Amino acid sequence: FKQKTAYEICACLVGSEMCIRDRYQRRVRDPPHSNQPRLLVTLLKMGIKNAPQYPVLDKQPTFGTVVANVRVADYGTFLGTTTLGSVVGFIAGSAMTRRSSTMMTGLIGATTGVMLVYQRVFLRLGGYVPNAPECKRYGAHAGRIDQ
Repeated sequence: FKQKTAYEICACLVGSEMCIRDRYQRRVRDPPHSNQPRLLVTLLKMGIKNAPQYPVLDKQPTFGTVVANVRVADYGTFLGTTTLGSVVGFIAGSAMTRRSSTMMTGLIGATTGVMLVYQRVFLRLGGYVPNAPECKRYGAHAGRIDQ
């Protein structure tokens, strides 16, 4: 890239010790499709590019809505990742560090479990994965939209 001196840009800038480049650094901006709902933008970032195939129950679920729609299987996912993390820490730790490594990897497993459960519920409420129990709770028609 070519750098310009202050004098090349404007004579009034002479004396300032700055150099301005032709190209601006890329700034964090709204994506080019910013007129679309925030959920769609989030899903595009997650790699989900298709339209919802199931009834959309909540386009922008709040944390409370997500927690209220956690299933028993989701609790199993959370407990499984926490347990797996703890077991890995116990096995990987030496006799001196076993307790701390078990606690740390258990915490990592629990964090992973929370994120997985949140993502699953988010996708169910958004209509991207089957959501029959949620449809029943919300009083919506269950099943694929294209049927």
